This record gives sequence, structure tokens and C-alpha cells, in this order.
Amino acid sequence: MGKDNKITVWMGGKKTTLRRDDNADESYSLKEFNKDYSAATLEDANGDEVPTFVRRHSDASNNEHYFGQKSRFSTFKPIILASVSAIIIGSVLGFFMLNMFVDIDKGLNQQNYTVPAAVDDEETSKEGSEKESASDEVTSSTPIESVNAFVLQAGKFEGEANANEMKSKFNQAGFSAMIWVKEDYYYVLAGIANSKDQANQLAKEFNDHQLEVFVKNWNTESGDMKLTNDEVGWLKSYNKQWSESLSSLNKNEKLSEDGWASIVNTIPNDSENIGEFTAFLKKEISDLVQANKWQEQRMLLNLWYQLNLLVN
Repeated sequence: MGKDNKITVWMGGKKTTLRRDDNADESYSLKEFNKDYSAATLEDANGDEVPTFVRRHSDASNNEHYFGQKSRFSTFKPIILASVSAIIIGSVLGFFMLNMFVDIDKGLNQQNYTVPAAVDDEETSKEGSEKESASDEVTSSTPIESVNAFVLQAGKFEGEANANEMKSKFNQAGFSAMIWVKEDYYYVLAGIANSKDQANQLAKEFNDHQLEVFVKNWNTESGDMKLTNDEVGWLKSYNKQWSESLSSLNKNEKLSEDGWASIVNTIPNDSENIGEFTAFLKKEISDLVQANKWQEQRMLLNLWYQLNLLVN
């Protein structure tokens, strides 16, 4: 190598040109140069933190070694790798844990809502059955409306014996009379009509048999009865059937056997409030098939009277 060969290096952060002669000073190796440079670097630090150096291999043929400043990335590389690994692992575990808790929550929700719903339905059905049963047993004060019609009065007596004698007289003549006790008097009634004109026509038939009757406007007062819901419903059906039967008699029509059979068949079971009346009704209706028009009129009069006794 020539004597005037120059070498340009950086020393202390500045560009420096050195001469390298082909003499014994050539023994000043890169190793010594690095040593001097390291010392100069320490002096330039002015008391600051000592930089970190790592051992490096030279590319020169003599394969000498020197020391250079350690890279900042090499210092923080383990920390960065650990942080990234922790984030990845945490994300994966968090994803699986989230799915697991979602599945558990769904299971709990199904238990919390599905099972109680079945219980609620069962309880509701039970309560409904209890209320339905209770409604059949509950009694309430039910108003009974007044009834008005025209009757054929055969006599009015203070004693029952005289009333029975008059009743027998009409029965032997082919009619059918009954006794209605009202205000301490015994009334003998032999017919019923829903109008005065119709009652007058019936009265002529009695006169033809030398029997005297008087057309009277007859009514019963309204009142209250303690009835269950079933009894109230049945009594409404009964009153309707009774009114229709009276209209049929005024048209010279027979009473409806099917209509009255339906009333008897729908009598409420174990009815304590109207039990005596329904028993009397069954007895009267049993003779309906063979009854003539006068006997049918007596039957309506008897039913009207018995129900009035129950109300008042």
C-alpha cells in the first residue's frame, strides 16, 4: 500500500482523515483503533449513562474483533415478543371464555324462563278450576220480578174447608181448580189467561155449566232469593218456558212437552235453594201428557203459586 494512502474515518461524531504509511506504525491495528475510539467515546459522554457495546467481527483478513454500540431493538426485543405473545394468548383465551359464559348464560335463561312458565300454566289452570268450582257454590241475592195475569176466581173463603168444597165442585164438573192462600184468605182459582178478553171467553164456558166465576187481575210482588249462578240461569229458563206456555193456552194450543222436559232435565244438581220447588215441578210435569186444557191451566197456576211461596 502506498505511503500517501489516506483513510477517512468517523471519530467522536466527526469525519477525520488519517494517513497510513507502509512502516512499522502499520502495527497500529484496528483493534487498537477501536480501543482508542471507545475511550474517546466515554470521554464525550460527559458523565451520561455508559452505552452498551457488543462484540463484533471485522471483515478484514486478519479477522480482528472490535466492540460496537448495542442496538436498541436488541434490548427491547424480548419485551416486545413477550408482550405480543401475551396479547395473542389473552385474546384467544378471552374468546373461548366468552363463548363458554355465553353458553352457560343461555342455559340459565332457559331454566329461568321455560320451567317457571310450565309451573305458572299449571297454577293458572288450577286457580281457574278452583274459581270455576267456587262460582257454582257462591250464592247471591237475586231479584225475582213480579208476575201479572188474569185468573178465573170461583170463590174466596176464610176457612180452608169451604175452599176445598168449592174446589171439589168444579173438579166434578170436568174442570180443574186449585186453592191459593193469600192474606189469610183461601181463593179458589179455576183458570188463567194473559188478557182480560181471553179470560172472559173462558168464563163463558163455566157459565154454560151453571158455574159462576169472576175475572180478576192477579199479580204477585217482586222479591229476592239467595241463589247460585247455576240456579239463576235455570230460573231464567223456567220463567221463559212458563210465559210461553201461558201464551200457548190462550191460543188453544197444547203445552210443549219437550220444552218442559228440557226444563226438568236441566235442574241444577243438589240445589238447596230451590229444591222444594223443583221437586213439585217434576210431579206436575209427570202428568202433562194426559192433561186437558183445564188441567194445564191448573198446572200453570200451581207452579206460579209455589214459586211465589218460595220468594215471599
